[in-house]
Amino acid sequence: MARGDQGAANTWNKHLSALTSCSADCRRQDWPATDPGRRLERRKVRRKVTRTRDKAIPRARLDRLFTADRNPLRERVLWRMLYETCARAEEILSPTPHQLRHSGLTRLAAKGRSAAELQAGSRHRHLATLGIHVRLGEETSTRITAENDEHHWRHRR
Repeated sequence: MARGDQGAANTWNKHLSALTSCSADCRRQDWPATDPGRRLERRKVRRKVTRTRDKAIPRARLDRLFTADRNPLRERVLWRMLYETCARAEEILSPTPHQLRHSGLTRLAAKGRSAAELQAGSRHRHLATLGIHVRLGEETSTRITAENDEHHWRHRR
């Protein structure tokens, strides 16, 4: 332990913990009468000060990145979406095209688009199918289907 006086606090504390553990094991075996580490104290560890580096990309470089023809359009669109939404890459890349399509339809429905407009935009043949994907809610979907879907209306008779 005397050699540890010049060492780092973490090293000292690690050795002290080992000595204390060994001493406790020895006491259980009734070997020593006293604890050799009883007068030793743990040392305070000084934390390293890490400089935070600004990781923001300058606006001029972003503009070049988003518009440079040398980068494929797909990557430029992805980078723009990540920048504009502040989303994580997995949040942007996880939805399937099918999920995105139906999320867009749900948004349009919430904005008040008519069932006919949603059906035309989505190219669903029947409003009943549209209602399942658009998440209009069961009551709204049933009402709109009953009012507008000729296929559903004909089969109800």
